[in-house]
Amino acid sequence: MNKKNINLGIWCLTFNCLLIKIFIGFSNILLHETGSSSCLALIFSFAVFTAILFIVYFFKRYFILSLKNTYLRNTIFVILIGYLISHNIYFIYQLINTINNSAYPNTPLWIVLTLIAVTVLIVGIRDFSSILKLHSICVPLIIIGLIIISISSIKYDDIYNALPVLGNGIASTISSGFKHLFAFSEIIVPIVFLTIMPEEKSKNINRSKIILYSAIIGAGIYSIFTIISLLAIPTDSVFVAENNPLFHISRFSGINRLNTRLDVLNIIISITSGILYLSTSLAVIRILMKKIGLPKNSFMKTTASILVLLIGIVPLCGCYDNRDIEDTAYAIAVGVDKDENTGSLIFSFQFTNPLTTGENTDPQNSGSEESETENKSVNNISIDADNIFDGLESVKRFIGKTPSLSHLKLIVFSKSITNSDGYLKNICEDFININDVRPETKICIASTDTAKEYLYGVNPSLEESMARYYELLFSDSSTTETLQTNLRTFLIKLTGSSGDGYLPIISPDGFTGAILFSGEIPKIELSNHECQIINILLGIERDSIFFTSESTNQVYKIKSSSPNIKTNIENKKISAEIETKIFAKKNQNGSEDNYELLYEDLMNDSKNLIEKIYQNQCDILSIGKFAKSKFLYEYEWKNVIQEKENIINIPTVNINLLY
Repeated sequence: MNKKNINLGIWCLTFNCLLIKIFIGFSNILLHETGSSSCLALIFSFAVFTAILFIVYFFKRYFILSLKNTYLRNTIFVILIGYLISHNIYFIYQLINTINNSAYPNTPLWIVLTLIAVTVLIVGIRDFSSILKLHSICVPLIIIGLIIISISSIKYDDIYNALPVLGNGIASTISSGFKHLFAFSEIIVPIVFLTIMPEEKSKNINRSKIILYSAIIGAGIYSIFTIISLLAIPTDSVFVAENNPLFHISRFSGINRLNTRLDVLNIIISITSGILYLSTSLAVIRILMKKIGLPKNSFMKTTASILVLLIGIVPLCGCYDNRDIEDTAYAIAVGVDKDENTGSLIFSFQFTNPLTTGENTDPQNSGSEESETENKSVNNISIDADNIFDGLESVKRFIGKTPSLSHLKLIVFSKSITNSDGYLKNICEDFININDVRPETKICIASTDTAKEYLYGVNPSLEESMARYYELLFSDSSTTETLQTNLRTFLIKLTGSSGDGYLPIISPDGFTGAILFSGEIPKIELSNHECQIINILLGIERDSIFFTSESTNQVYKIKSSSPNIKTNIENKKISAEIETKIFAKKNQNGSEDNYELLYEDLMNDSKNLIEKIYQNQCDILSIGKFAKSKFLYEYEWKNVIQEKENIINIPTVNINLLY
C-alpha cells in the first residue's frame, strides 16, 4: 500500500474502533443523565481520555519501542495481550446481546455468529496492509449507511426533549464523565496497532498523529450527535434493544415504507463494524505473541485455518430454516380488549385469506343472509392472553401456522383498554418491541363496544383486499376529519415532553372523532369538526382540508402552516400565545365579506376548542416542551410541574387568514 492508502486505512481503523462502542451500549448508559447533560458528560470524558491517549502515544513511541530490556518490554506486551483477550471476550458477549436483541424473529443466530467467527479468523491472520485495505473499503460504506439512517430520522426528532441543558447540575455531569471514561477504551487497539506496525510503514510519525487524532475527534463528534439524536427521540422503557442504542434511531427512521429495511441496515452495520474490530484485535494479539516469541506465524496460520475449516462445516446443513409461505399466517389487523370479569386481555387477530376461504362462516348456515354479509377475505381468531407474546404463541398452537405481524396495518383498542391505568402504554410498548411490527402501524379506538366487534364486522363492499382497505382508510386524504396517529408517534407523545397524545375513533362506517389524552389518561372526546380545527391549528401536512363555514354555509379549501408558539412562565403558571397562518380558497365565487365571516368562525371555533382542551389539561399543542426550554436545570423544571393540575393557562390564539 502507498502512504495515502495507509493513512486512509489508519483513519478508518481508528474511527471504527470508536464507532463500535456506540453499537454495544455506551450511549445508552450515558442517557441516564437528565437532559443534554449526557452530551456534556460525553465531551468531558472524551477530552480526558484523549489527553491520556496523547501521553500514551508519546510514551509508547519513545519508551516501549526503545526499551533495551527485553524482559520489561515483553512484560508490557503480555499485559497488553491479557487486556485485549479479556476485553474481546466481554466485547463478544456484548455483540451477541446486541445481535440477539436486534435480530428479527426466526433469524438463525447461530449461523450468523458462525459466519462472524469464520470471517474474524480469516481476516485476523492477514498482514497489516490487508487489514488496512479492508477498513478502507468497509468503513466508508458504514459511514454512508449511518448518514442515511440519521437523515431519515430527522423528521421524528424533537430537540426540545434534550433540554434542560445542564441536567441535574455541573457536578453530576463531571462525575458522570469520570464514571464513563471507558466509553473510548476501544481506541487502545489502534494505538497498539500503530505501535507494532513495521518500521518502514510508520516513519512519518507526525502524519500518523494527525490521522490518529482526526479520527478520534471525528468519532467523538459523531458520538455526541448520536447522543443528541437519541435524546431527541424519547425511548424511555420503550425498546428491548437497549444494548444497541442506534437501533432506537433506525426504528424511528423511515423513507416511505422502508422502515424495517433501515432496521436491517443498522444490524448489518453493527455486525460489520464488530467483525472489523475483532479482526483487528486478533491481528494485534497475534503480532504481540510473535514479538515475545510465542507460537510462530506459520503455527498461528495453520491453527486458524483448521478452526476455519471446522467452523465452516457447521452452516453446511442445507436450508434447515426454510419456511414456506403456506406455513405462515399474516395478520393485517389486531384488536385488543379487556375482559372485565377476569381482567385478562383478549387479542383478536385478523389474518389475510388470499384464497377467500374464510373460516368465520358457519357451515350449517352457509345459505343464510348472515353468512353472505361476512367478510370471506379474512379469518378472525380471538385469544385470551396476558400479553401479545403469549397471544401469538396461543394462535400458533391453535391454527398450526406461525403468525407474522410483518404486514400488520392496524391495531384497534377498545375503550375499556384506554380507561385502564397503564394498560395502553404497556401494550403499545409490547407491540413496538416486536421487530416484525412497523413503527408506522396505524392505531385507533373502536366506537363499538369491543375491538373484536369492529374487526368481525368490517366488510368493505368494493375493496377485496383488507390490507389495501386499511391503507386507503388511513391515508392522509381520508383522515382530514380526524386526528391520525401511529404506534411510533403515540409512544413518543406518551414517553416524551412533546405534548399529549390522541387516538382516532373508528366505526365500520368510518371515523367518528378522536379521544385526547392527558399523559396516559383519556380526557375528552372530540367530534369530526373539532378534529378539523385541531388539524388546522397544528398545521399538519396533508391534503387540503375542506372546511364548512357555519355563517356562510359555504365550503372552503384550507391549508395551514405550523403554529408559532411563544411561552411565558410566571408564578409556576405557563402562559402561551399561538399564532398560525391559514390559507383559504372558496370553491365558489364570493365577496370578501364571506372571508371575514370565515375568519370569525375559525377564531370562535378555535378559542372555544382550545379552552375546552386545556381546561381538561390536554397539552395537544405541546406548549409544555416550549416552556421546558427556558430552564437550565432539570430540578427547576420539575419544581414547576410538580403540581400537575392547571399549570398551563388557557392559551391565546391568533389567526392570520390569507386568501
